[in-house]
Amino acid sequence: MEALNLTPQNWPRYHGFVSADWIEGTSYRRFRRYDMTLPLPTQAIIGQVCIFIVLTPSDNQIFFKCDNCFRQHQPTNLNCSMTVHRAHSFLDKTTRLFDFKTQQRIPGRWKQVGIETYGQSRLTVETWKCVHIN
Repeated sequence: MEALNLTPQNWPRYHGFVSADWIEGTSYRRFRRYDMTLPLPTQAIIGQVCIFIVLTPSDNQIFFKCDNCFRQHQPTNLNCSMTVHRAHSFLDKTTRLFDFKTQQRIPGRWKQVGIETYGQSRLTVETWKCVHIN
C-alpha cells in the first residue's frame, strides 16, 4: 500500500470530522473512512484493508458512556447513553468494532496494522486489516 504523505497542512481537522462509520467497544473511538469515495466493507474478506480517520473521545465521553455522538457530546441526542444517563452501553463488554448507525457488529476480526499521528491531535489516521472471518 502506498504512503498517504500526510503533512501538517493536509492533516485531517477535528471540525472536519462530521460523521462516523464505525465505533470501537470499550474505547469509544470513532472511525470515519479516510477516502469517502470508497465503500465500507459489508462482508469480511481476509486481507481486506481500510484506512480510517480515528477520533479518540474525551475522558468525560468515555466515563459517562457517550456512545452515539460522532464528535462531541450532543445533550439533545436521546440515542446517546450519556444523555439518558444509562449505566451501561452496548460498547462496555467488548473491544469489537460496531457500525456507528446500526450498532451491529462489523463482520470479521480487524487488526490495526498502521497508524499516523500528528502532535497532540485527537485524530489519528489508521490502517486496519481483516485478519479473521467469523
